[in-house]
Amino acid sequence: MTLPGAAGRVLACLPGSAHHSIYDVRGAPLYHRLTELDATEVPELLRRLRGREGPVLELACGSGRLTLPLLAAGFAVTALDLSPAMVELLEERVRGASALPHRPVSLRALVADMSDFDLAERFGAIVLGTTSITLLDEQARASCFACVRRHLRPGGTFLMSAMDVSAAGREPVESSTPLPTESGELLEYLDPVAERRWTSIVLSDGTGAPRELFSSSMRLLPSAQLIEELAGAGLALAGRHAIDLGTGAAGREDVLLELTADDARRRRRPAVAELFVAPSRFGDSSRRATRAEGTTVHFADGRSALCGTSGLWNVNLGYGNRAVADAVGAASRDASYLTLFRQSHDYAERAALSLIGVAAPHDYDRVLFSTAGSAALDAAIKIARQHSQLLGQPERRVIVGLRGSYHGMTFGAHGLTGEDLGQAQYAIDQRLVRHVDHADPTEIVRLLGAQGDSIAAIVLEPLLGSGAHVVAPAVIEAILRGREDHGYLVVADEVATGFGRTGPMFASQHWSAQPDLLVTSKGLTNGACAASAILWARRVSETFDHADAVLVHGETQAGTPPSCAAIEATIAQFAELDALANGRRVAARLDIWLGELAAQAPAVAHVRGAGCFRAIELREPDGTPFGVERVESVAADCRNAGATVHPGPTAVQLIPALTYQEADLDRLLDRVGGTLQRL
Repeated sequence: MTLPGAAGRVLACLPGSAHHSIYDVRGAPLYHRLTELDATEVPELLRRLRGREGPVLELACGSGRLTLPLLAAGFAVTALDLSPAMVELLEERVRGASALPHRPVSLRALVADMSDFDLAERFGAIVLGTTSITLLDEQARASCFACVRRHLRPGGTFLMSAMDVSAAGREPVESSTPLPTESGELLEYLDPVAERRWTSIVLSDGTGAPRELFSSSMRLLPSAQLIEELAGAGLALAGRHAIDLGTGAAGREDVLLELTADDARRRRRPAVAELFVAPSRFGDSSRRATRAEGTTVHFADGRSALCGTSGLWNVNLGYGNRAVADAVGAASRDASYLTLFRQSHDYAERAALSLIGVAAPHDYDRVLFSTAGSAALDAAIKIARQHSQLLGQPERRVIVGLRGSYHGMTFGAHGLTGEDLGQAQYAIDQRLVRHVDHADPTEIVRLLGAQGDSIAAIVLEPLLGSGAHVVAPAVIEAILRGREDHGYLVVADEVATGFGRTGPMFASQHWSAQPDLLVTSKGLTNGACAASAILWARRVSETFDHADAVLVHGETQAGTPPSCAAIEATIAQFAELDALANGRRVAARLDIWLGELAAQAPAVAHVRGAGCFRAIELREPDGTPFGVERVESVAADCRNAGATVHPGPTAVQLIPALTYQEADLDRLLDRVGGTLQRL
């Protein structure tokens, strides 16, 4: 037998008679003495079994590392193992155990193969600890999972631990730990490329020299692969739970997989109504995230992926920013909730001043807080129409947007949205809404000539969020010039483009003149709170002030202390992390990569966008654009490859965090690029 690393060097200097399997008659007692001290997955296992009815079937029980805690918790346990020596040790331990509160205990210990067993009993829970499943080949694993499925009671659960190797750069990781009960050390060698794990126990003599070696080798099976195989046996993932390994576990992540029979899962209808998804697709574990940190999102199907969407392009600084989280927590403790109905509070005042400070303090002097981009756009429409009335121009009620734009799903914003998203189905009133082309200024010039004096506001995204189409500078200039002639308000919908997404803090800062209302939301709190804001130019606030006019608008959760604290902290983090400069570096790398991709991938028709907001248009071999289902399939393929992208109508969109570090960004782009080139 060949062993890598330190274990191989020990083997080279020992006679063959001094080398044993960890699982043979000589190795079993030693293995037992080591594993009886290992309770790594026990707390998580018992937590998942709490409240469940037994009996419990334990596979590959060994000498009882999990069996004794299960008995101590009061479960009736059937434990099986292929090694007679291990089963004998287990029975001896149970007979001699003095710390079992439940006497007599209910234990049936069997010598049996976990890949081929047939018991008369059905179980409320089946457990498989450590990584014993990796000792089996694919056919034996399929047989094992089929046995598990057959032996589960209706509503029962299968709990199995797995190990994912996360060695950076795919380099082998080797670790050495002193033995707690013997003179010697435990060696572990993880090789992600060879997809193997070697475990060795080295016993030393009185001088510290090795005298005996026990070893085992097994395949590395990623949890994602196991989940797919389990699904083939009719077992659906209900949860993927991290196991705390403490220190010294570099290069690996242990998880406890929780599975149920498919028929039991179908009976449990998903409780969450997902957005823009048909009910038949609710609850898909490949799209259900369990946690996120930095630029990585973990999903319920066991996969992890580098995030190429910044959430919904709002987590510009990465997930779990500690400064923002701490600010929200402190505000929640110190103030909890304060309203802006007929009063104000210090949190809102500070957040407003900070926001004006990073926008254009010489242009804006007031902030109206809201709860979402859609709600803020509704409020902006109301402000524009009331502004016209205060100027004695009540005939100005028309609101103009761009075709292909997306402004949200509340009634006003839905009506303003310039793509077909079911407005007719919901009887959205669009009689006072007009749409013009985002690339050709002749349409807006023609509309102004015909209806310029009836327009209350023109609302435009500097870059259309659906598809990342850049609005032509000539269109923006025509709108700004028309404002001078006709007096309407210009509203910049920077829900998506604000907070550095396209380069500057706000894309409209590069316009020749500033908008009258600036709407921001997504990056406003780094995704930590539901919040949005409308910045008012002085000409707007002065009109309301002169008439002392009340804007009839209010939202219960608008401008709460936690959301305002998140705004302040996010703005401070932009400065501390130099996020705008780093975002420009990310954008420059995207420019190079997108150019190379367009040249190398036949399925890429063209690329577009600006800054860290990009779209990759896809086409079939005959040149026709991809349909929605095809794009969603590509997004799923990217997720399977370890990267998330956003599916658009005919393109996938790539919107990475501004704070991406170079190595992680290259990994993200490699995974997306590899998927698109394989098309």
